[in-house]
Amino acid sequence: MQAGFSPDGSTATPPDTYGIITPTQFIVGDNNGLISYDRNGQFDGNMNAGGPQLINGDGNFSLITGNFDSRIHYVHLANRILYIQTVGDFGYNDFISAGGPSIAVSDTGTISDDTEWTVFTIFDEIVVPDSNGCIGDQTLSLDYPIIGIDQNAIYVTFSLFSTISGAFESNTLFVIQKESLYNPDTPVVVTVFRDITGFIGDQTNYRLSGNTHVFPCDNFFDTNPKYGYLITNDPAFFGKLDLYRVLDAGTTSPSLVGPIVFDVLQSYMDSPHSFAPFSTNVYGTLGVRAGNLSDSLADSTHINNKQIYTAQSILTDNTGVATSSGDRLSIRWYQLDVTGDPSGNGSGVETSTTIPAIVQAGTLYDRAVSNPLFYTYPAIMSNSQGDISICGTVSGNNQPNSAFFVGKAGTDPKDGTLRIGAVPPSVYFTGSGHFSWALGSGIGVGTPLPPEGVRWGDMSFSSLDPLDNKTIWTVQEVSVNGVVTQVVARLDAP
Repeated sequence: MQAGFSPDGSTATPPDTYGIITPTQFIVGDNNGLISYDRNGQFDGNMNAGGPQLINGDGNFSLITGNFDSRIHYVHLANRILYIQTVGDFGYNDFISAGGPSIAVSDTGTISDDTEWTVFTIFDEIVVPDSNGCIGDQTLSLDYPIIGIDQNAIYVTFSLFSTISGAFESNTLFVIQKESLYNPDTPVVVTVFRDITGFIGDQTNYRLSGNTHVFPCDNFFDTNPKYGYLITNDPAFFGKLDLYRVLDAGTTSPSLVGPIVFDVLQSYMDSPHSFAPFSTNVYGTLGVRAGNLSDSLADSTHINNKQIYTAQSILTDNTGVATSSGDRLSIRWYQLDVTGDPSGNGSGVETSTTIPAIVQAGTLYDRAVSNPLFYTYPAIMSNSQGDISICGTVSGNNQPNSAFFVGKAGTDPKDGTLRIGAVPPSVYFTGSGHFSWALGSGIGVGTPLPPEGVRWGDMSFSSLDPLDNKTIWTVQEVSVNGVVTQVVARLDAP
């Protein structure tokens, strides 16, 4: 395992932590720009573009205002890099009224001065109408883009918020035919699906969390996937997940099936959230608003050999039971078989309406009766051996914001028990200092404290090494002398 830092001078807080491993580089793509390192964690000089910026078609970089929520992915089967930013007018207490994803696709899997990029900007309000005739998300802001990639398509979802009240409204999905992204001389083929979630149904046990993010599943190795997959926490009930399938994703007329609602272990999360909010912190994050935490799923949600792997932060007690009276944040994780096979062998029947089977599920929580640790912002990743890692942030009254990992081998029983690095989870980088919303720690020099305070989050990410499909790399937020810093680690397969 090895670790390295993103460059000094990063000022965006939170940075929207994102980074990927490629055959030759580790590339950080976040709100601070696009920065490349060699595989030993040393800055390689090939890319250091401070954001917000956008890649132009000639391979140069130009300053573009109003971009945020950067995401970067490595496309395993095509050896390309995909970089996405949201285009629009965005600021504190201000929501964009128009915008959409701007997507850059590299011609190789290595970023250098010779890299050629194909760039598309898809403005949501002028994209073709959906099946209901809606031509755009007028009066709503697009936020929190999430990407999934398979052999047929790029799936990009947005959470939509009112430009008047800021309240969550629904989600929009863009299905982008992947082959059309690779050819700069032809139009990009985009199909949009709107209002795919919302606050509907029986209000009994109605959830309190305000945001519902829909997570497209990366599918790294399937050369002929039958469906594209998306999964989300149910917008109305705790203890349920919703699955969507995209049919004919590689064509000009895909369709969306869902939601397929199914029961999982009971979950709970209230809003707003803070790390260790019930006592005065020595090191932790007193008063820090924990971004888009909610009980939404992990950004590295993916599908591997017909298995969906995902995780979420939940509120529990010291026995790991999800409850509204919980006093700590914990992590619930799932392995789901999309063919309905509870053994996890993918031997069921994969249809457009098959209900996923829960192969295993577990909860990572601190067992201390008092003064607990908080586990948050999980990134989950599996490899070709079936090994599973979960990485994230841990903090507490006596624990500065630090980075941890746990896991289990593919040969372990599928019983939800985390074996590697547990219990307690292995802290691979210990933070320092008190990151505080009230004190404004983590803000860049000369930057005023935003009205809603400094947020911790919004995310973390893990990626699978394309050289062996076994090694897992992760990038996590930590506190260094009270300032948000990102740390990269390599987790070698057992």
